[in-house]
Amino acid sequence: MSNSRRLRIGVVSIDSAWDTASWSGIPHQILSHLQQEDVDIEVFSPLDRRLKVMLTPSILLAKARGQRLVLNHSALLARSYARQIRARLRKAPVDVLLSINSIPITLLDCPQPVVAFNDSIFHDIVNYY
Repeated sequence: MSNSRRLRIGVVSIDSAWDTASWSGIPHQILSHLQQEDVDIEVFSPLDRRLKVMLTPSILLAKARGQRLVLNHSALLARSYARQIRARLRKAPVDVLLSINSIPITLLDCPQPVVAFNDSIFHDIVNYY
């Protein structure tokens, strides 16, 4: 029997990575394919977004100016996501993190290598939705 252990991959997603409706089903598909590999998977999702309520004044101000505020791009939420991921890493250490997009790992400081999966860049979709 080999002494080597399997690679532990932490999959990070803001919404539930198991939800087939989340992000066009991309997180679900990634998890499904990873499960077919010889790796251990720890799912770090969904992440808590309750702090968004603290951004209500900014949302109202942007709306009054005829602008749109992208909540997930706030420093408040980025810090919250980083704290949540670090807390989960302490409970379930992994060898590498795979984030379904760059938003939750923007301010993350951890010793593990972090890989961000993006299907597009923000500039290309800013007025898409």
